[in-house]
Amino acid sequence: MKSAGLKIMFMAFLALVMYSFTYLKEGGIKGTVTPKEAVSAVYAINGTDTFASTYVEGSFMFTSLKKGNYTLLFKGIEPYKDAVLSNIEVADSVVTDVGEIKMQP
Repeated sequence: MKSAGLKIMFMAFLALVMYSFTYLKEGGIKGTVTPKEAVSAVYAINGTDTFASTYVEGSFMFTSLKKGNYTLLFKGIEPYKDAVLSNIEVADSVVTDVGEIKMQP
């Protein structure tokens, strides 16, 4: 009887572990912008999908991105120009840090 109970517990544990890994397949992108008042919005583009980022005090963060290559578009506020950062690779369960983006007037 104990053997059957252990087998059931093991199978339940295994199912729980496999189920939890389905949520770990998405990645993200983060970074900072200087000067922080130079940007109104940050977008990540992958094919026909476009995602808007949260942008607070010069920092941006994208979450729940599928793996692939993304282009970041930084919408500049006058006198700053828009900026583009291409070929940002997002892997499963990893947040890619692109570092500091310096906006040009």
